[in-house]
Amino acid sequence: MPNHLGLDRAGRFYNEPNRTVGVYSAKDNTEAKALFWFGSDRLDYDHRDVGQQRRIVTCRGAR
Repeated sequence: MPNHLGLDRAGRFYNEPNRTVGVYSAKDNTEAKALFWFGSDRLDYDHRDVGQQRRIVTCRGAR
């Protein structure tokens, strides 16, 4: 995604127990990457199913 925050070899992160979200610069600061981490029990999912992965992140992010 475009680097709308103007991050220069840096990132911004927010965390609380069992979840972290962040965005950081990439490709010589012309792009930004986002990440989502969350704690959970073992997940049973198909790593090739992007829709399923999005639903997992959406559900976990809403807690």
